[in-house]
Amino acid sequence: VKSLEASGCPELVQHMTNKYVGFGMGLEFKESVYSLTEKNESRRFEAGMIFNVSVSLSGLKMDPSEKGAAEQPAEYAMQVSDTVLVREAAANGAEEDAQPAELLTEVPKQWKDISYILNDDEDEEMEDKENAGGSKKQKTKQVKFENEALPSKRSSAMRATAEERQEQENSEALRREKQEELTRKVNEETLRYLTQSKHADDNDKTKEVKDPVAYKSPQEVPHSSKDGLIKVDQRAETVVLPIYGVSVPFHISVIKNVNNSNESDASFVRIILHSPSAMNALRDSVLVQRHIHNAFLKEISFRCTDVRHANRIVQEIKTMRRLVQQRESERLERATLVAQEKLVPARGRVPTLNDVWIRPTLGGRGKKMTGQLQAHTNGFRYHSPKGERLDVMYGNIKHAFFQPAEKEMICLIHFHLYNDIMVGKKKSKEVQFYTEVMEVVQTLDAGRRNSYDPDEIEDEQRERERRNRTNNEYNNYVKKVQELWEKDHRELNLEFDIPFRELGFPGVPHKSTSFLIPTVYCLVDLIETP
Repeated sequence: VKSLEASGCPELVQHMTNKYVGFGMGLEFKESVYSLTEKNESRRFEAGMIFNVSVSLSGLKMDPSEKGAAEQPAEYAMQVSDTVLVREAAANGAEEDAQPAELLTEVPKQWKDISYILNDDEDEEMEDKENAGGSKKQKTKQVKFENEALPSKRSSAMRATAEERQEQENSEALRREKQEELTRKVNEETLRYLTQSKHADDNDKTKEVKDPVAYKSPQEVPHSSKDGLIKVDQRAETVVLPIYGVSVPFHISVIKNVNNSNESDASFVRIILHSPSAMNALRDSVLVQRHIHNAFLKEISFRCTDVRHANRIVQEIKTMRRLVQQRESERLERATLVAQEKLVPARGRVPTLNDVWIRPTLGGRGKKMTGQLQAHTNGFRYHSPKGERLDVMYGNIKHAFFQPAEKEMICLIHFHLYNDIMVGKKKSKEVQFYTEVMEVVQTLDAGRRNSYDPDEIEDEQRERERRNRTNNEYNNYVKKVQELWEKDHRELNLEFDIPFRELGFPGVPHKSTSFLIPTVYCLVDLIETP
């Protein structure tokens, strides 16, 4: 204020918009304690301080006598603002010629860069009325200074906002169209994938399954027309049916089901054959789909006076059909297996684990027997006295677990494989070898023993010794195998993982409650069969 009065412009004081001419800048953008006001004269300038010096004037009138005043707005406002740094000389009151402050504001100061025009309120109201009445919008005149147009900031902002809004709407519409197109493509690809996968599976099965040939010539067909009996040929897997005095062979693969119903004096044998289904063609037999355009015989019924013969024929057909289905399913499962390398037997003594059970079981008839687990050059081999054999390659092992018998009934070694292998007649990725550390003993007297009974103490001591012996055998076997892996198969990065039983907790991973135990890489329950 004093500077304006001293410069001969006291009339500008009333046009000042603020009662201060700046503020200090520090940790915060605006330090209120360093406001440049007439009441804040006790504050002392120090070197290194930064101030924002700003003078704002509004309501200034343009002199009509000046050149170009008719084209310029009648009223205008102005603001001069700079950021300055207080120097050491100004803080200590040095010589007057020294610059007291350093100007930090480095921005364009041309009139075209720092000036803009705002529309008056009356013009805005007039534009609103004209727009409501349907008249055309008035365009804001741009004032030219130094032969350059000065666009209106508000109109430019409004125009930019409208353009941004229109651009956002256009981009949103394009995004929705793109999403709809992507959704349509994904749905089409999913439908095509599902359809092709079903047909591919069916086509693969169709290519794998050949047309059954029971007999190569009519002379090989056993004649049953003379006695009119149904015969079952186990060798050719064929059922010979007497139809109008002619022996007609039907391969067991074309028979869908067979049953009989007994009455007082006779038995009716009903044989249902595979035929196309109008409801669900995907479930039809592979042979039916291959000959879908041929005529099919759906059902055949016979009346038999010998009830015992009818029951025997039905039982033989069911048994033969079940065996053929098991054989075909096993063949299809083996066809989907990944080819494994052959086991290379190791020379000399190999690490061997005796009296080992295997899960899943290898199947077969007769009494189940324990076997041996041997570690050879490139894989494990399990074989039993019955001649059963199973090979597990080192390269197919993804995770190997060793769980000693602490509070369990068994001590085990478990392998989780990359690819399925055939264990008996089923394919599996989980193979487990274990030994029971406790014998199942049933007392004949069925009485409750005393805790200090010598026999009870002896049984507990025997179980404890058996548990420790089994754990030591498995531990030594695991150490030998680990040394073999580190020596010859370091690239496989195989290592036996021991579950942390103290960190276990009960959970329901599938359907039943299990005690889950964490390992380094997995969460397992190796005791109970899933």
